[in-house]
Amino acid sequence: MLALTAASPIWRGYLSDVDCRWNVIAGSVDDRTAEERGTAPLKENRYVVPKSRYDSVDLYLSTDWNNKPAYNDTDVPYNQEIYARLVDHGIDGLLAKHIAHIFIRDPLVIFSETINQDDETSSDHFEVSPVHYVWYCIKVVGKNLQSTNWQTLRFKPPPPKSPIGWRVEFRSMEVQLTDFENAAFAVFIVLLSRAILAFNLNFYIPISKVDENMTRAQKRDAAHTGKFFFRKNVLPPGYISPAMSTPSSSGSCSPVDWQDGMPPKERKLRNCFPRVPAPYILVGTPVEDEYEEMSMKEIFNGKGTKFLGLLGLVDAYLETLDTDPSEKQQINKYLDLVRRRADGSLLTTATWMRNFVRSHPSYKFDSVVSQEINYDLMVAVDEIERGVLRVPELLPQDYTRSRVNGLHESKSEP
Repeated sequence: MLALTAASPIWRGYLSDVDCRWNVIAGSVDDRTAEERGTAPLKENRYVVPKSRYDSVDLYLSTDWNNKPAYNDTDVPYNQEIYARLVDHGIDGLLAKHIAHIFIRDPLVIFSETINQDDETSSDHFEVSPVHYVWYCIKVVGKNLQSTNWQTLRFKPPPPKSPIGWRVEFRSMEVQLTDFENAAFAVFIVLLSRAILAFNLNFYIPISKVDENMTRAQKRDAAHTGKFFFRKNVLPPGYISPAMSTPSSSGSCSPVDWQDGMPPKERKLRNCFPRVPAPYILVGTPVEDEYEEMSMKEIFNGKGTKFLGLLGLVDAYLETLDTDPSEKQQINKYLDLVRRRADGSLLTTATWMRNFVRSHPSYKFDSVVSQEINYDLMVAVDEIERGVLRVPELLPQDYTRSRVNGLHESKSEP
């Protein structure tokens, strides 16, 4: 998603050789000492820290049977005292290691008004675990312990006395030029997350390959020229197409309500779906045989007969929902944008911006983005967002600015 939403090719007045913000920001907030970077022996510091505060996620946390230990294949330093305390109080090892890993760094900011708080009513101390024995460790750290460790995913606890459950923030995407694009990618991620839950999909690959994908995603025009490590078959064992598992519990999702082996279509997205149990006999497939390099087009639009592609999985999930024709039409417009960015028929924002600069009459091919070029670029961006300037290489031909109600009409606006 970082490669597909790439939108940051210009830095401090220069056209760069990267398309994304990620490593630039990672470097700007990297406060590791020479010892923590591993370039000097440890004397004053306790850990060699492989990454900046701002970087890709370090661990898979699920305790499901399909999360093999081999997938967490990188060195993740962690605070052993914090880890031991969490495990002693019933936190599972993976979550305890994740929390203890965050505790290898100091917080950057503490707000005076959040030092003394009521653990029963606030979770601002820390956004990882609401259990009270953790609070004593972190009371003076403030909410910023987690919020100054910026990763591609963030695991957020439920607020105290709230019906909201545990949440996962998806943080790798870049902001687009228009509300339409931002809505398209946000809707796609939400639908994909529900497809993963509903169909019990398995996207695990070694975390080291995720790190490599992050590096590749930032290269120039990675969405159309790059290849990324991706799992070959994401379906549960024994499945040849995406399907919801039969729930064993009673209630609204009881099998009694199913017709022809299919659950009734629902209007509201659900967060909870029955899990597929582990096979009686687990086939020990080598991890390195579970994934391969794929193009962005293959990842999103499918490859061969076993992998439908992310959009194919989302389409299958949409078939389980009760949507109005107008809603389905709008969703399809969003998904079509994602599809065309993935197959190369629409440019990424970064590529369009790069082409704009390189084709500007004032550009001298010295990487300098002058004030004149920058001004003209900002004017063009504004006109694109308002639907005044048509750029069919970047946006669908019928793009118009969104209305107040959030829907994107096909007719021109006054």
